Amino acid sequence: MTSETGTAVLEITPPAMERILKVQEDSEKSGAALRVEIVGVAGGDFVYDMSFAPLDAAREDDTVFEKGELSVMVISDTAEKLKGSVLDLSDEPNGGLIIDNPNDVWDFIGGDLARRVHELLERQINPSIASHGGRADLVKVEGSVAHLRLGGGCQGCGMARVTLSEGIATAIQEEIPEIEEVIDVTDHGAGANPYY
Repeated sequence: MTSETGTAVLEITPPAMERILKVQEDSEKSGAALRVEIVGVAGGDFVYDMSFAPLDAAREDDTVFEKGELSVMVISDTAEKLKGSVLDLSDEPNGGLIIDNPNDVWDFIGGDLARRVHELLERQINPSIASHGGRADLVKVEGSVAHLRLGGGCQGCGMARVTLSEGIATAIQEEIPEIEEVIDVTDHGAGANPYY
């Protein structure tokens, strides 16, 4: 675990800190670290997962730092993508936490090829699987391999493998021949309400 006491990967505004500490207190997670991870891309922006986790859950390559009385754990492959970001409260009434991230999402997940896959997902594939309550989000493109996370009705669905291999992957490979393989990185065991 990388420990950074003087340098924070993520800045936290005072209003956001107040909200986080209140939620931590209300959920009886005193002493737990705020765990931050980028889990994918939607709408051209990073998608974040924030939760509380015990400090001893940090892996050797995770970044852990202190912000006042709060420990923050940034998952290893997220740290570089978060540099220069600010965690704040939304201006919306009863708004939640938001991350203002100045980094270009496409630089981190596969450049122009990733942008093209994302646009295809948004334009053609997601509207099609939305009728079943499903969604496919691009996590990254490495070389000729696209990594997708399925959500909604697709997460945990018994037909997810068929939807991916015969529907989503075929559509991607027909439109973007540089993509030779599509990998599902979804935790299907966590799916609560699959469509089927």
